[in-house]
Amino acid sequence: MNSDILKEKNIVDRILNDLSKYGEIPNKGFLSGGAVANTLMGYVWDREYPINDLDIFIDDTDNMVFSNITTPLRTNNLIIEGDGYMVTKLSYDHGSNYQIVSVEREGFLNTIFISSVRQKVGYDFILNGFDFNCCQVGIDLENNTICYTDSFENFLNNKQLEVTAIYTPAHTAIRLFKKLDELKCFCNVEESMNLLSQPLLMENLINLSPKHFALYFSTKYKEMYFTYYSKIKKYFKLTKFFDHKKSMWNVRNGVSQIENSNHVANWLNPNVNIPTEVLSMWAKNNDIMWTLTPKKYVDLDSEIRKVLFGISFNPLTFMNAYNIVKGKTNKKLKAKAEKVVMGDYYLCKVISLVDNNFYNCDFDSSHVKELESFMDKDRWVVPYIAKNRLNLQESLILSREIKRVYNNEGEWVSELVSNYLNTVNKFYKVTYESIVEGIKKDKEKFCLNLFEPLDFSDLPLPKGVKIKELITELDLQWASKKLKNCMSNSGQNYKGSIAGGNTKLFVIITPNNMSGLELKLVEDSVFKEIQLLSYCNRVSSEYHKIISTIFTNYLNMLHLKKTYESKINNFMTIDMMNRGILVNVKDEDTSKNSTLFGLGLVDELAEFGEPVPMDIEPVHNPLIQNHNGFRRVRNQNERNNTDILEEIQNHLMTEINHLGQTLDTDNEVSDNEVDGYGTIIQTTGLRNL
Repeated sequence: MNSDILKEKNIVDRILNDLSKYGEIPNKGFLSGGAVANTLMGYVWDREYPINDLDIFIDDTDNMVFSNITTPLRTNNLIIEGDGYMVTKLSYDHGSNYQIVSVEREGFLNTIFISSVRQKVGYDFILNGFDFNCCQVGIDLENNTICYTDSFENFLNNKQLEVTAIYTPAHTAIRLFKKLDELKCFCNVEESMNLLSQPLLMENLINLSPKHFALYFSTKYKEMYFTYYSKIKKYFKLTKFFDHKKSMWNVRNGVSQIENSNHVANWLNPNVNIPTEVLSMWAKNNDIMWTLTPKKYVDLDSEIRKVLFGISFNPLTFMNAYNIVKGKTNKKLKAKAEKVVMGDYYLCKVISLVDNNFYNCDFDSSHVKELESFMDKDRWVVPYIAKNRLNLQESLILSREIKRVYNNEGEWVSELVSNYLNTVNKFYKVTYESIVEGIKKDKEKFCLNLFEPLDFSDLPLPKGVKIKELITELDLQWASKKLKNCMSNSGQNYKGSIAGGNTKLFVIITPNNMSGLELKLVEDSVFKEIQLLSYCNRVSSEYHKIISTIFTNYLNMLHLKKTYESKINNFMTIDMMNRGILVNVKDEDTSKNSTLFGLGLVDELAEFGEPVPMDIEPVHNPLIQNHNGFRRVRNQNERNNTDILEEIQNHLMTEINHLGQTLDTDNEVSDNEVDGYGTIIQTTGLRNL
């Protein structure tokens, strides 16, 4: 059947009028579920379907105490989260999360209070939390508008019941037989029971989060289980809360018990002895809570397991993987999807589980590999692709345009490219030219040098090795995110340290690694390594340590050469200046010059044959001694070129002596434990000159 009843102009008024006989319907909230669905089923199939209650969802988030909420978190869809560089993961769309907090029943009226984090208008997001396609319809009572999913529209026309969510797999397994009984519809029971068994298998259970799944039910569902016992018994058995918790404990702790529970080997195993307080808590719920344990489908689904390898197991990732591998899409699209999700393409697989439009285009394995490689290095682009629903082909074109920008501008502009793309309308065609123009303004702002960069372009490096000095704010932001450290953190003040001139930051980039190197110029003499760390402040590889040593030594050679070339130039300047002065100075007789006698000069002057009177008061004038021991009176303000030369010579000798001592320092290399980039907790054996 192909009915257009959902699009009829007065369909909402018709439904509300028919349901009003069961109770007074409020003018706010969201009336949804079986009452609305079964009413529509009656219109289409011309028969009466049972109305058990009127479910009205009320968003009462402002009055909720969130710490007391234990029901599973439901959402409209998945999003991709991460820091843009190291971490990329699937998460719930935080703009459409909701949880059922409490339920109040008065006659037929069933008021369901929810907490939500809604950024969207309407109640569509609630429908995707329903476990069957036959329930995914509702009415916004404030606006008198009808909301429904494509899955519900299909069910309305063909009466084919399907599981659409597995937040409560045990409840859903029991409810499935109730729906079949009430609606007299069709369903692939074996397929549905296999699906609902997967999250209830112990191997999967131990990895599930109670934030996403609700496993236990109370007396109402226990009674329903026995009502449909003849149909459900071959698929599941009823398990008490205490027994189920104990089984999970054993699996999580690797406990393997001998069949005889009283056997001494069981009691000698320390893991078997569950803490008393835990046992007491379990005992409180033992006669009021139950769950289901699979009987027929007891093996993990290998295809779903392969798709979800390395990805968090939650209701949405599982259902998306299930829809792909179980052929819930057409054969051609399924083949394309498997080309992505069954290969070693983690990031492409993540996007595919968020948006099935991603693989709905023409591509081959080489395209997937190329895109995966690009996204692995620039993970900030993954959320952008998913958010804007680009397919694989469009994503590949975008990546190539970005790589063109990197080739001309340097990959350190990735932060600017990311910021630019997030401001562009998703319908705007992004090209190389538009990116270059888009980042131009910010590039001028953030690319100003904090200090004059070093020139080490003549340093020969092994193939594939790049070293970049971090000299701008943009460099710091890029390196900080790339390495996942706090280089750009204002508290570390690397910006100020670089601007001061004595601190230098670099990144060493090789095909398989990247490290941040911090050097400090000590007493304007040599660069000393402060720290060398890889991603997430991990200890760098030996390969990078050797490169760092080579690079640091090269910089020191350049610095010493520059320093002493400058001093030689000073000497040459002084020489030229004195030669110029000498032209205008006469070689005068010194017989009329004043004579100075002082203490301690007897031995020095004796060689000239003149005894020195020792009873003369010393003259307390500034004295300068030459290499022959002569001293002469010097005016307090008088300084000539000889003074300057002697001071420079003395300073130079001091520096050389200091450098000699520095070069004797041990070159041992040890790992530093670092709490955030720039904060050394333990410093042992730094690589020093």
